[in-house]
Amino acid sequence: MSSIFRHYKGGIYKPVCTAVNSETGERLVIYEGLDGKIWARPEKMFKGTVWVDGKEVYRFENIGQFNMCR
Repeated sequence: MSSIFRHYKGGIYKPVCTAVNSETGERLVIYEGLDGKIWARPEKMFKGTVWVDGKEVYRFENIGQFNMCR
């Protein structure tokens, strides 16, 4: 089972793996949207917060688990 996350703008994503930027050493989260599109974002940003309507919220909120069986 793996976690799924909701972006603060509403999209649903599942992390695929982590990677390291070969130039900077920065850790990245590689994640996939429901449309199959693959994205990468710095780990600190993925796990960080943003301000929305005067309230601090997680950029990606963990909303549960899903089964990886196909």
